[in-house]
Amino acid sequence: MSLNVNILLCLFLCGEVPGIQSFEQVPWLPCQLVDESVTFNDEGHAETEYQHRDAGLQFGHPGDSALNPNTITFLVTGSKVDMRKYIEGVVEHQLQCEIRRYSTEGPQMRWPGLGAQEHDIWFTCTIRHTDGVFIITSFLRHTPATPTPGQAHYLNWAAIADRAALTTSTVMLVLTRSPSVRVGLVKQQSLHCQFDVDHKAADLTVEWRFQRRGERTTLFSHSSRSGQTEGSGVPLNAIGRGNASLTLPLTKQSSEGTYVCHVSVPPLFGSQDITLQIMEPPRVSLNVDSTVSLVDRGEQKVVCEAEGYYPLDVEMEWFREPSGGGGGLLPEKLDTVLYSSHRHHQDGTYSLSAFFLLHASLHDSGSKYFCRVSHSSQRMPIRKSFTLNITEYDSWNAALWLFSGFGFILVMLATLFVMLPRLSSARKANQVWMMEETVERGTLGCTRRPASAIVRPWLMTWSIIVARCLRAPRHGVFVLLGLFPLFHHHAPLLLLLLFLFLEQAVALVHLLGQVPPCSEIVLVLHGQALYIHVWQHSQSWTAPVR
Repeated sequence: MSLNVNILLCLFLCGEVPGIQSFEQVPWLPCQLVDESVTFNDEGHAETEYQHRDAGLQFGHPGDSALNPNTITFLVTGSKVDMRKYIEGVVEHQLQCEIRRYSTEGPQMRWPGLGAQEHDIWFTCTIRHTDGVFIITSFLRHTPATPTPGQAHYLNWAAIADRAALTTSTVMLVLTRSPSVRVGLVKQQSLHCQFDVDHKAADLTVEWRFQRRGERTTLFSHSSRSGQTEGSGVPLNAIGRGNASLTLPLTKQSSEGTYVCHVSVPPLFGSQDITLQIMEPPRVSLNVDSTVSLVDRGEQKVVCEAEGYYPLDVEMEWFREPSGGGGGLLPEKLDTVLYSSHRHHQDGTYSLSAFFLLHASLHDSGSKYFCRVSHSSQRMPIRKSFTLNITEYDSWNAALWLFSGFGFILVMLATLFVMLPRLSSARKANQVWMMEETVERGTLGCTRRPASAIVRPWLMTWSIIVARCLRAPRHGVFVLLGLFPLFHHHAPLLLLLLFLFLEQAVALVHLLGQVPPCSEIVLVLHGQALYIHVWQHSQSWTAPVR
């Protein structure tokens, strides 16, 4: 009930008072006092009990009456440090205020600022933006009317009444405008840290520490008293202006962790924790165009690729929207999707593929398929889609391929029957050289060497095919019987097979072009190798046909 009263009071004072233009003119802010009570149990161990109490920050002058007498009031009087000037462009309901007691521990030290006493009591006031825009921690100093020795120690804290009013002043603050940072790989990043103190020439120490997986590393340290500086990333001239921001080297996967900015002016120690997360969004692509055209009963493998993302967690799904989906039909999630394993790259990022086999059907024509990729680096999922167009199966085209295949086989068989008698007669003539079979014999003309005078290349080509089929019957049967299915489904593969036979014929023609005139030529087959033997007068030479 009292919290609602505080909110209404704040809305009235901050929003209805004429002339209020900025937060520096706000007179009152609702807060929560987290009070602590420390006791010792029977075993001598300290136990701390926390109590949340309604309180408020009231900005004014000493002696001002409490604007809300039903809560604990911390009257913040004027000083050189005003926390309100660091709060810009916000409204009150976007702020969370929390006040805690602060113990200096150890020997009592007098704050070097104006008006401080050795028996002062300390509080911290932390104001957070609800959207994580900034965090400000201020140190409030209160001088009690009746000082009690040792009451600044947490074991001797004096009780605070429910409607008490404590006059305080802000002596130091530490703030950050980057409490949580998300950055990609190989990026330059600055971590904001700022401070303010109510007196000059303070005994100041600034440190930056990095925490990752239980390990702590000091990145930067500077002491104004000794003048010693260790590490880098914070300009010393900026520290003199109250700016302790740290500039990181180019980010990498190991840059992820918690960075702590410490600012100390004895006996006060303030800090701000900044969490840095490496976030690299995925690059999503499909292996097909925006429109996929298939024949009825055809198949197509469709792959959705997500590349270069970090961290590892990613969700990939395939959906299908029926054609004419304006009737309120929800997309259908495909349950036949397969996934690759995560691939880890050298830069620390990952890749993943989601794919399925698309079976074309006429009733799916016009349907839209889309891949949806969700990742923590993106507020909204990434979508890549294509539209499916199906055409009816052409039976006439299939029949044309069928007749063409049969015709090709008939031509091959006819050629084979024409060549078999010639090979048979060659064997009977026993034209053998070094126990080899003569495939073809011829003589080049003595006056000229036109292409027509060369031993008939087409005849020798078919001779090679027939001879190889006879030498390797299984291979020959495969060639003859497999011609039709190869021609019907894999015409390029059949052409490649024929090219392998014709290749030796072309090589043979090339060799014949180098044979002198008036030469006798014998083409012999030795196993699976083909040779050409040339005689001219008393000289002869042999060369393989490659």
